[in-house]
Amino acid sequence: MCIRPVDSWEMKPHPIGRFLVDLPKEAVIAQWYQRYQGTGRICLAANVSPKEFEITVNTRAAELNSVAHEKGGTRLEKDIKLGCPNSRILLSWENKYFKGRYLDANAYALIGDTLYKFEAETDADPILQKNHMDYIDGLFSAIRPVKPDEIPTDYGFCFDQSILVDQPRTLVENVITKAIWMDRPDVHFSFTTITNGKTTDPPLLERLKKGNHYSGTRILRSGRRNMASGEMGEEHLERIKESNGTVGHLFVWETQGLTNYQCEHPQIRLDMTTGNGRHGPENSSLSDEDALRLWDTMVNSIRLRPVAKPKA
Repeated sequence: MCIRPVDSWEMKPHPIGRFLVDLPKEAVIAQWYQRYQGTGRICLAANVSPKEFEITVNTRAAELNSVAHEKGGTRLEKDIKLGCPNSRILLSWENKYFKGRYLDANAYALIGDTLYKFEAETDADPILQKNHMDYIDGLFSAIRPVKPDEIPTDYGFCFDQSILVDQPRTLVENVITKAIWMDRPDVHFSFTTITNGKTTDPPLLERLKKGNHYSGTRILRSGRRNMASGEMGEEHLERIKESNGTVGHLFVWETQGLTNYQCEHPQIRLDMTTGNGRHGPENSSLSDEDALRLWDTMVNSIRLRPVAKPKA
């Protein structure tokens, strides 16, 4: 890969979590990871028919039910149909040796032609368990698929071509995306949001003081870089010479956000790396100047997704 000058580029907004970030139009999000309060990891499968949905859930239920538990019964404790159409929850013990306070709660729903799966955990107490199952049922009812290039105007949590419509409140939620610029496949991006608990992580530059840098690293910029909204942030931008002699970039920006699970003020991180070859490091296709120009465009674009006023 050799440096190719950039005359101009077109940017495209992506709804991720509660935010929008602009990436080059040809950038494709290749990986998603998402969690929402009470769901565990959320996994998706596209182009699933109702028959395939039933086969998937029935097969897993049969697998769990085929394992005898040493304390009686099988690993499958309950198979629950929810009120949301095409939705079920399989409650099971983690292993066949022990029955503790918590059970695995794999919740499935077919919404449109997309299969959503929550890899949750729930309490063995019947009352707490019932409340959690009702809550999950409500979450499935609040999810709708998002069309390509759609920027939803509902208040809610955006993930993997979907939105979970909710009300403003404090929440535990996390989304991680990884994207590749298809026109320049050595250029990769990552955008992450995660709500903070009672504390926040140390700031980016403070953490970097304890790290080791590659020999041949040149710092292009490092210091405070606030969001356009005014929330404080920091960035650290390096040009790196790899052991094979190639040159790439490692750019990081973070804002630490606020404490107590404020979903509109989470920790946010944007990464950009260049020189990612299929068989190891290669020379960046972006010059320092173009990499900085693209970076500034992306960081300046990070903003809360504009939404209509939530219904009371």
